[in-house]
Amino acid sequence: MKKVNYYIFLFFLASILGWCGEIIFNLFVNDQLVNPGTLSLCWCPVYGVAVIIIDLIANKKFKVWHNALIIGFVSVVDEYLSAYISEEYFNNRLWDYSNFPLNFQGRVCLPIVFIFVACGLVAIYTIIPAAKKFYDKHHKFIDIISYILLIIFILNIVYDAMH
Repeated sequence: MKKVNYYIFLFFLASILGWCGEIIFNLFVNDQLVNPGTLSLCWCPVYGVAVIIIDLIANKKFKVWHNALIIGFVSVVDEYLSAYISEEYFNNRLWDYSNFPLNFQGRVCLPIVFIFVACGLVAIYTIIPAAKKFYDKHHKFIDIISYILLIIFILNIVYDAMH
C-alpha cells in the first residue's frame, strides 16, 4: 500500500509542477496568463501520468541517452493520447502544435518533446529522488494530504464534467 500511496503523491506533485510549468511557459511564449489544464483547478494530470510511467520504466542507473529515449517515447504517447481523447471525446483542443516544425496532427511536435525530455531528465535525476526521500521521511502526513487531494481531484473531475 505504501507504494500506491507514494505514486498518488508523485502524481499530484508532477501534476501541480506541470501546471506551474505550463503557466510559466504560456506567460513567456504566448504572453498570456491562462489555466493550461483540462480541469478547473491547479493540476495537469498528463504530467502526473507521465512521471509515474517514467519512474516505473526509467532508472538513474541507465545511461542518460537511454533515459532520454524512454522519456521521449513516454511523452509522445502520453501527449498524443491526451490530446486525442480530449479532442475526440470532450471536444476540447488543449494545444495545437500545427505551427511548430516537425509536428504530427498538431498534437505532438519534436521541439516540445525535447523540452519534455530535458524536464524528464531533471525529474529522474533530481526531483523524483528528492520526492522519494521526502516521502519516506514524512509518508504518514503526505498520505493524508495525498488522499485529500485525491478526493478534491475526483470532485474536480465530476464538477468539470457537469459544467
